[in-house]
Amino acid sequence: MHFNKDKAIDSPAVALFLAENQYMGHEILSEQEELLVIEARNSLINKINASGFYGIIYDESSDIPKLKQLSSSVRYCTVYK
Repeated sequence: MHFNKDKAIDSPAVALFLAENQYMGHEILSEQEELLVIEARNSLINKINASGFYGIIYDESSDIPKLKQLSSSVRYCTVYK
């Protein structure tokens, strides 16, 4: 609901939707969640690309029943002037 109130500031359509007290279904909430994830991912990618220095680390390990798991991480460095 807070996400919708924030979006209503810039979007008259969302503001009208909220003013009519229409509630959103699970599909719409799932789509909004996906949009938040995409926005966060793009923001992070932009920060990494702007940093100039980054490393990608992959590590594979096996657990007790011999199930292999792959973990990945990205480390980046920022320089403040």
